[in-house]
Amino acid sequence: MEESEKERKLEREILARYEAVAKRFEEDAASGCGCGASAGGPEESGGAARCCSSGPKVTGSCCDGRGAREGSGSGLRGATRDATRLDTRESGLGCARLDSLIELYPGEVLLDIGSGPGLETSKLARRVDPAWAFGLDPVARMVKVASENARRMGVRNVSFLKGSVEDIPLADESVDVVVSNCVINLAMDKERAMREVLRVLRPGGRLTVADTVWLGAPSASVRESAQAWASCIGGALEADEYPGILARVGFEHPRLKVLHAADASASSGCCEPGYCGSAAGQDDDEGRAEGGTRSVCGCTLPPEAPALASALVTAEKGGFPDGAVKIRRAEPGDLGIVVRILEAAGLPVAGVQEHFGEFMVAQAPDGTITGAAGLEAHSSSALLRSVAVLPRWRGTGVGRRLVSTQLSRLASGTHVYLLTTTAEAYFRSFGFERISAEDVPEELRQSREFQGACPQSAAVMRLVLS
Repeated sequence: MEESEKERKLEREILARYEAVAKRFEEDAASGCGCGASAGGPEESGGAARCCSSGPKVTGSCCDGRGAREGSGSGLRGATRDATRLDTRESGLGCARLDSLIELYPGEVLLDIGSGPGLETSKLARRVDPAWAFGLDPVARMVKVASENARRMGVRNVSFLKGSVEDIPLADESVDVVVSNCVINLAMDKERAMREVLRVLRPGGRLTVADTVWLGAPSASVRESAQAWASCIGGALEADEYPGILARVGFEHPRLKVLHAADASASSGCCEPGYCGSAAGQDDDEGRAEGGTRSVCGCTLPPEAPALASALVTAEKGGFPDGAVKIRRAEPGDLGIVVRILEAAGLPVAGVQEHFGEFMVAQAPDGTITGAAGLEAHSSSALLRSVAVLPRWRGTGVGRRLVSTQLSRLASGTHVYLLTTTAEAYFRSFGFERISAEDVPEELRQSREFQGACPQSAAVMRLVLS
């Protein structure tokens, strides 16, 4: 059989399997099992019933373990549970919990490739609001399921599109962040898929992918098995292949980090519900068949088969955003978005509202707030605080302009102080020097940042304006 015909046959079989998965999700929602809108928990889903609730079980649904598996994790042998693993409220169609791994800011346009039932996409959409999130899935029925789940969860800034990662139905340079959870392995042409991702990303945009990878070369029989492909292992790349493909198509700084590596005898957690053999918490020998062979997602592998892993892959698109950023004084209507930017950056927000009249913000030509810097002015001293810039705009001078604008508002001789845990070298470039906390004026030591909003390990720095 010709290679192209083999690929088309594989693709048809994979789509048929996922059509069946979508149908099961659809039936679960209709049955009242509640798996659909439960990803954000009952407080986020308008009171929808939780998956695997006390209601009647539906055969073949999420409630009987063939959909979202109770207690499911990556299922990799010897691995411990952590925040990156899928929990009881996820759909089961993923390698990791992207929500705990990805850096997202309000105002960033997001694309989730392989959005499935839309649970994770909708959760991520909340984090980028007021920007828009797009979910992409090749199965029309799944797009319908995802749209309904978003409606039930009350998420309004998300759209689900039917399409393939090898032909994304979005305009060039239209999104800031692309994510994917255990889906790139299903693409027949990985380079074409990554070129499409690069095309839709804006300059400075970034890619975050959780995916299965082989820690060695799998056999030809695995590569040709439709069941292995549908179970997220047949098309999985070898770990050292991923960064090379990303670099070849034009991405910068490609990186791969193994999250959970283990013997291939256990499920990776990425498999289609109903094709995974074991879940986290089962015995190490689970999935071991007679004669030393191993069963992974229903696929029998020889004992010498290489290990599988769940990995996090990241990369950036080069270049800088177009358009001049305007630095202006913050307005009352900016408070909500600035607080969310600071929270996303891991910065304290105590006292922000009280001193918001002294904040400056950076605004892109499309109106997006791309950064902020705060100031607490006192009699002869001031506290510079809350300096944050969205990732795509870092390296463009936005942060420096925000800080310089705040410093220019102060009189010569003013002592300006700040606390930082990660940017000591950056602030040294402005002339700040590290000092002891005892050298800070009493009026500033009473501020919220010095009273505990910032960790005690933070560096204290001072600049005397000339």
